[in-house]
Amino acid sequence: MAATLLSGANIVYNGNPLNDLSLTAFLDKFMEKKPKASSWHGGSQIEPAKKHSLFSEAKVPMKQREEK
Repeated sequence: MAATLLSGANIVYNGNPLNDLSLTAFLDKFMEKKPKASSWHGGSQIEPAKKHSLFSEAKVPMKQREEK
């Protein structure tokens, strides 16, 4: 397909682009997809696992950081 575009040759499409490439056709295909399986990273359903942040030290005052 890329070689066809770069060479400037005509693209042969045997379907009806007004029907096949419409928003309705896209949404139909999108709705038919199966959802991804959820990956569980620990914790419980009531209280999910805490996410670690690179900025978690930002909560410690600067004076305490210098003493460490």
